[in-house]
Amino acid sequence: MRDLPYKSDSFDAIVCMWSAFSELARVNDQMKAIKEMIRVLKKGGFAFLEMPESEKNGKKVTTHAINGVKAMPMFNQTKVSLEKILDKLKPDHRKVFMDDFGGRKRLLALFYK
Repeated sequence: MRDLPYKSDSFDAIVCMWSAFSELARVNDQMKAIKEMIRVLKKGGFAFLEMPESEKNGKKVTTHAINGVKAMPMFNQTKVSLEKILDKLKPDHRKVFMDDFGGRKRLLALFYK
């Protein structure tokens, strides 16, 4: 996600779901990923990110277990922290919001090139 193997202006849309973005546990890696998404989007294209709501436990990164198996570390992204990243990268238009998605409350971001 941080180094996409595609030419610039290749895609009309990018969809990143089910915690994949949150598994980039460093802000620098998240910024690289969004820069790459913007790079490979065609003019007028959009990217949609979907991730869990932050646990608000004060930790930036947490590790979970699923049925006793340790899962990937996850960055506890919030609406404010994701907006700060997008403010720095300046996609043409953006919207960061919380909504029900797949039957649960999720953090969503939509940005355009």
